[in-house]
Amino acid sequence: MGSELSRTTDPAGVAALTATSALTARAISKRFAGRTVLHTLDLDLRRGEVRGLLGPNGSGKSTFVKILSGYHQPEPGAVLTVCGRPVPFTRSGHDLAGELMSFVHQDLGLVATATVVETFGVGRYHTGFGRRISWRRERVRLAAALARFGVALPPDRPIAEIPVTDRAVLAIARAFDRLADQRHGVLVLDEPTAFLPRDGVERVWAAVRTVARHGVGVLLITHHIPQALAITERITMLRDGHRVLEEPTTTLTTERLLTVMTADTARSPAAARRRARVRSGSGSGSGEVVLRVRGLCGEVIRGVSFDVRAGEIVGLTGLLGSGAHHIPSLLFGAIPARAGSVSVLGSPLPLARLSPARAIRAGVCLVPGDRARQAAVLDASAADNITLGNLTRHVRHGMVCQERVLRHASALMERAGVRPRAPWRELRTFSGGNQQKAVLAKWLDRAPTVLLLDEPVHGVDVASRAQIFARLAALANTGTAIVLASIDHDDLLALCDTVFVLAGGRLVARLHGDTLTAAALLAACYPPTRTPETAPPPPPV
Repeated sequence: MGSELSRTTDPAGVAALTATSALTARAISKRFAGRTVLHTLDLDLRRGEVRGLLGPNGSGKSTFVKILSGYHQPEPGAVLTVCGRPVPFTRSGHDLAGELMSFVHQDLGLVATATVVETFGVGRYHTGFGRRISWRRERVRLAAALARFGVALPPDRPIAEIPVTDRAVLAIARAFDRLADQRHGVLVLDEPTAFLPRDGVERVWAAVRTVARHGVGVLLITHHIPQALAITERITMLRDGHRVLEEPTTTLTTERLLTVMTADTARSPAAARRRARVRSGSGSGSGEVVLRVRGLCGEVIRGVSFDVRAGEIVGLTGLLGSGAHHIPSLLFGAIPARAGSVSVLGSPLPLARLSPARAIRAGVCLVPGDRARQAAVLDASAADNITLGNLTRHVRHGMVCQERVLRHASALMERAGVRPRAPWRELRTFSGGNQQKAVLAKWLDRAPTVLLLDEPVHGVDVASRAQIFARLAALANTGTAIVLASIDHDDLLALCDTVFVLAGGRLVARLHGDTLTAAALLAACYPPTRTPETAPPPPPV
């Protein structure tokens, strides 16, 4: 079906296909920093159809969604038609996203402090004389929209006070209401159930079925294979940016999808890099226990326990909502822990009073995942960013010696491979890869005992990625214990000695040595029937 339009030469056949099509995409490609992440994707979505778009992390799903929304421009030659109307791509995106396509993203796009009625109508309120908002009309519109989905919510209650499942249904109802014609159009759902309890998933699927019955095409991006098999009519799978499967859901099983997803992974470049790293003898993790975590609990994390030894690189991964990315922030004191114990080289870190300052004094450093908002001050110079984590060494007589700052920063930039080596320039003028190398240099200047990283090469070009990997491997060789949270399995295979897989906030698998393979990682992340409520107890450390 994916190439049906391209094979049809009869004008009448083309017209018939277009009449039943909600979305037709042809030759959609995208490159970042010389790397092709989406290869000439063809995809058709029929009116009233629920189509699943699956694939492992890094397969190109999110890139395709961003192209549909106008956030990214595809490469030349791409063709996109929505409800029979061609979509022109311009530097500012395209204008049809708000009229014929509507999106529900992973975080649902709801403001916790806003009320239900404010959230539902934001950006398109009914106004009267003097452009005053008619809240009576807004409440009527909200009630009518929710009634389609069998839901009634108190309009003046803050979003933070309604159940998480109701938030997901509200987001879907709002997206559906924003379509110019509820009998046509496309609704794109990106992991809408990632953070929902099991009993809330079916309520969301009932809302999705309601949308499809109106004739709207639904494109569902998900990691959850059993859910995709339960709700979709057809499934398209991407792997390494290529479409590798497109079939009716009735012909598919979890085992078949996993087989397609893991094909050829043993021959991947990442697997070769990891084999080379193991052969070099680095990161054996046979030294003393540096970081000991027992019964760690947070808002999402439930009773996580593991050890990291000197010179070991430990990976944390899982599907969206698994909690893997919460652990570095919990261990650094950036978000509060609710229970558990943590020790560094045998000395306990009091979780109840743990803060980033206390963690740093204990030799624990964190490279956050959000470089622009959490890891760097982009308007400051590269020198200020790099020396900020250890500024006291440059203070003389109560004053910061700027000459010492520039000289020291220049040496660190040279060691980290930051280009250009211009410490006086604002960090925002550097490429993303060089910004990340500068952030890493800031913490390496403290010679950490434990280095925590959250997606350290996200949005980084290929060359910088390789340099950062080499720097982390060299750091492990000096005895530093490294904990790396990432959804990119290639990165984990390239770097890690041990990988823990999480689901529902719990550790569900430990992969090490010969068991640490791409196939084993995917199988642990995509179990046939496991849910957070039925996940097994944490594996032995």
